[in-house]
Amino acid sequence: MGSSSAELGRIEQKIARARSAARRLFLCDGLGRLMASLCLFVAVTFVLDWWLDLPGSVRLVFLAAAFVLALYVIGRHMVYPIVAAIRDYDIAVYLERRHPELNDKLLSAIELSRPPANQREGTALANSPVLVEALVREAAEAAEGLDFHEILVRR
Repeated sequence: MGSSSAELGRIEQKIARARSAARRLFLCDGLGRLMASLCLFVAVTFVLDWWLDLPGSVRLVFLAAAFVLALYVIGRHMVYPIVAAIRDYDIAVYLERRHPELNDKLLSAIELSRPPANQREGTALANSPVLVEALVREAAEAAEGLDFHEILVRR
Protein backbone atom coordinates (compact mmCIF):
# COMPACT_ATOMS: atom_id res chain seq x y z
CA MET A 1 0.00 0.00 0.00
CA GLY A 2 3.05 2.25 0.25
CA SER A 3 3.36 2.95 -3.46
CA SER A 4 -0.32 3.79 -3.84
CA SER A 5 -0.15 6.23 -0.94
CA ALA A 6 2.84 7.89 -2.60
CA GLU A 7 0.94 8.08 -5.90
CA LEU A 8 -2.13 9.43 -4.13
CA GLY A 9 0.14 11.94 -2.39
CA ARG A 10 1.43 13.14 -5.77
CA ILE A 11 -2.13 13.56 -7.05
CA GLU A 12 -3.15 15.44 -3.90
CA GLN A 13 -0.04 17.61 -4.17
CA LYS A 14 -0.92 18.56 -7.76
CA ILE A 15 -4.46 19.35 -6.68
CA ALA A 16 -3.19 21.48 -3.76
CA ARG A 17 -0.92 23.47 -6.11
CA ALA A 18 -3.84 24.03 -8.51
CA ARG A 19 -6.01 25.18 -5.59
CA SER A 20 -3.32 27.61 -4.46
CA ALA A 21 -2.94 28.99 -7.98
CA ALA A 22 -6.72 29.41 -8.21
CA ARG A 23 -6.76 31.40 -4.98
CA ARG A 24 -3.97 33.67 -6.29
CA LEU A 25 -5.95 34.16 -9.50
CA PHE A 26 -9.05 35.07 -7.47
CA LEU A 27 -7.00 37.62 -5.55
CA CYS A 28 -5.63 39.21 -8.73
CA ASP A 29 -9.09 39.25 -10.29
CA GLY A 30 -10.52 40.91 -7.18
CA LEU A 31 -7.79 43.55 -7.14
CA GLY A 32 -8.45 44.30 -10.79
CA ARG A 33 -12.17 44.62 -10.18
CA LEU A 34 -11.52 46.86 -7.18
CA MET A 35 -9.25 49.17 -9.17
CA ALA A 36 -11.64 49.30 -12.14
CA SER A 37 -14.72 50.00 -10.04
CA LEU A 38 -13.01 52.69 -7.96
CA CYS A 39 -11.54 54.37 -11.05
CA LEU A 40 -14.95 54.41 -12.72
CA PHE A 41 -16.59 55.70 -9.55
CA VAL A 42 -14.00 58.47 -9.14
CA ALA A 43 -14.37 59.47 -12.81
CA VAL A 44 -18.16 59.66 -12.55
CA THR A 45 -18.11 61.64 -9.29
CA PHE A 46 -15.44 63.98 -10.70
CA VAL A 47 -17.57 64.73 -13.75
CA LEU A 48 -20.69 65.23 -11.64
CA ASP A 49 -18.86 67.50 -9.22
CA TRP A 50 -17.28 69.52 -12.01
CA TRP A 51 -20.55 69.82 -13.93
CA LEU A 52 -22.90 70.51 -10.99
CA ASP A 53 -20.50 72.15 -8.50
CA LEU A 54 -21.69 69.92 -5.65
CA PRO A 55 -21.63 71.06 -2.00
CA GLY A 56 -19.31 69.47 0.53
CA SER A 57 -22.05 67.33 2.12
CA VAL A 58 -22.76 65.61 -1.22
CA ARG A 59 -19.04 65.03 -1.68
CA LEU A 60 -18.98 63.32 1.73
CA VAL A 61 -21.88 61.11 0.64
CA PHE A 62 -19.89 60.22 -2.50
CA LEU A 63 -16.87 59.42 -0.33
CA ALA A 64 -18.99 57.15 1.88
CA ALA A 65 -20.44 55.49 -1.23
CA ALA A 66 -16.91 54.88 -2.55
CA PHE A 67 -15.99 53.26 0.76
CA VAL A 68 -19.08 51.03 0.67
CA LEU A 69 -18.35 50.11 -2.96
CA ALA A 70 -14.78 49.19 -2.07
CA LEU A 71 -15.95 47.03 0.85
CA TYR A 72 -18.49 45.28 -1.37
CA VAL A 73 -15.95 44.53 -4.11
CA ILE A 74 -13.37 43.34 -1.58
CA GLY A 75 -15.89 41.08 0.15
CA ARG A 76 -17.60 39.74 -2.97
CA HIS A 77 -14.65 39.36 -5.33
CA MET A 78 -11.66 38.87 -3.05
CA VAL A 79 -12.52 37.56 0.40
CA TYR A 80 -15.37 35.20 -0.50
CA PRO A 81 -13.56 33.40 -3.37
CA ILE A 82 -10.42 33.02 -1.27
CA VAL A 83 -12.13 31.59 1.82
CA ALA A 84 -14.65 29.46 -0.11
CA ALA A 85 -13.81 25.79 0.08
CA ILE A 86 -12.31 24.34 -3.09
CA ARG A 87 -12.33 20.65 -2.37
CA ASP A 88 -10.13 18.07 -4.05
CA TYR A 89 -13.32 16.59 -5.42
CA ASP A 90 -14.26 19.89 -7.13
CA ILE A 91 -10.93 20.08 -8.94
CA ALA A 92 -11.14 16.41 -9.89
CA VAL A 93 -14.67 16.89 -11.31
CA TYR A 94 -13.45 19.74 -13.49
CA LEU A 95 -10.48 17.73 -14.74
CA GLU A 96 -12.70 14.71 -15.44
CA ARG A 97 -15.03 16.88 -17.51
CA ARG A 98 -12.13 18.31 -19.50
CA HIS A 99 -10.52 14.89 -19.97
CA PRO A 100 -13.17 12.20 -20.52
CA GLU A 101 -10.37 9.68 -21.13
CA LEU A 102 -9.85 9.58 -17.35
CA ASN A 103 -13.11 7.60 -17.06
CA ASP A 104 -13.79 8.79 -13.50
CA LYS A 105 -10.54 7.23 -12.27
CA LEU A 106 -9.36 10.43 -10.61
CA LEU A 107 -12.67 11.01 -8.82
CA SER A 108 -12.93 7.41 -7.72
CA ALA A 109 -9.34 7.32 -6.47
CA ILE A 110 -9.89 10.44 -4.37
CA GLU A 111 -13.24 9.29 -2.97
CA LEU A 112 -12.38 5.66 -2.29
CA SER A 113 -8.94 6.24 -0.81
CA ARG A 114 -10.42 8.22 2.06
CA PRO A 115 -12.41 6.61 4.84
CA PRO A 116 -16.10 7.55 4.98
CA ALA A 117 -16.97 10.38 7.35
CA ASN A 118 -19.44 8.21 9.25
CA GLN A 119 -17.02 5.30 9.77
CA ARG A 120 -16.31 4.49 13.40
CA GLU A 121 -12.75 3.94 14.51
CA GLY A 122 -11.78 0.29 14.61
CA THR A 123 -14.35 -0.88 12.05
CA ALA A 124 -13.29 -2.56 8.82
CA LEU A 125 -13.16 -0.60 5.58
CA ALA A 126 -16.00 -1.25 3.15
CA ASN A 127 -13.62 -0.99 0.17
CA SER A 128 -11.08 -3.59 -0.83
CA PRO A 129 -7.63 -2.08 -0.14
CA VAL A 130 -6.15 -4.01 -3.07
CA LEU A 131 -8.73 -2.63 -5.51
CA VAL A 132 -8.33 0.89 -4.15
CA GLU A 133 -4.56 0.61 -4.52
CA ALA A 134 -4.94 -0.53 -8.14
CA LEU A 135 -7.37 2.30 -8.83
CA VAL A 136 -5.04 4.90 -7.31
CA ARG A 137 -2.17 3.54 -9.41
CA GLU A 138 -4.29 3.74 -12.61
CA ALA A 139 -5.46 7.26 -11.73
CA ALA A 140 -1.89 8.39 -11.08
CA GLU A 141 -0.77 7.01 -14.43
CA ALA A 142 -3.71 8.60 -16.26
CA ALA A 143 -3.19 11.96 -14.55
CA GLU A 144 0.58 11.98 -14.95
CA GLY A 145 0.61 14.08 -18.12
CA LEU A 146 -2.22 16.40 -17.13
CA ASP A 147 -1.64 20.02 -16.27
CA PHE A 148 -3.76 20.58 -13.18
CA HIS A 149 -3.35 24.34 -13.62
CA GLU A 150 -5.66 24.21 -16.62
CA ILE A 151 -8.55 24.66 -14.20
CA LEU A 152 -7.52 28.31 -14.22
CA VAL A 153 -9.34 29.99 -17.08
CA ARG A 154 -7.31 33.06 -17.92
CA ARG A 155 -8.98 35.63 -20.15
